[in-house]
Amino acid sequence: PRRAFGIVDRKALNRRAVALLKEVGLDVDPRTRVEALGVAQMQLVEIAKALSYDSKLLVLDEPTATLTPPEIKRLFSIIKRLKAKGVTIIYISHRLHEVFEIGDRVTVLRNGRLVATRDLHGLSVPDIVRMMIGRDIADEFGFDARVVPGKVALSVTNLKRSTATPEIS
Repeated sequence: PRRAFGIVDRKALNRRAVALLKEVGLDVDPRTRVEALGVAQMQLVEIAKALSYDSKLLVLDEPTATLTPPEIKRLFSIIKRLKAKGVTIIYISHRLHEVFEIGDRVTVLRNGRLVATRDLHGLSVPDIVRMMIGRDIADEFGFDARVVPGKVALSVTNLKRSTATPEIS
């Protein structure tokens, strides 16, 4: 926003930034340098920036890779709000449970080629995995019923690496 003679209206700029940051659930001073923010906060600033352009399309590539569970929950809440406002979101992820939580449709690419685009309703994780790898995962890693387990090779009880680590058995 500009005032007379093309001078930037900093007050209006900061008010707009505060509103956008609030929309994505980020309570920081808009004058804060991005380098001072955490990774999750940086991602929220990027989403707020996209919203500042009234974007109708938002592409998120593995957005939860560095987020904690509470941050993921907040991101999903934002995504659901944006979807309700008519924003189209392309969400790229290998975490299939996330796709089922926030998605409507899934597109699977393999080796740079389109495999399928399908509604998520009626699909399962094994269905998507089958599309991703081109075969049923059980075909490659299935249990062979002819294998008979042998004697125990090693048994450990209450093992600790150090006093600070939990016991494992």
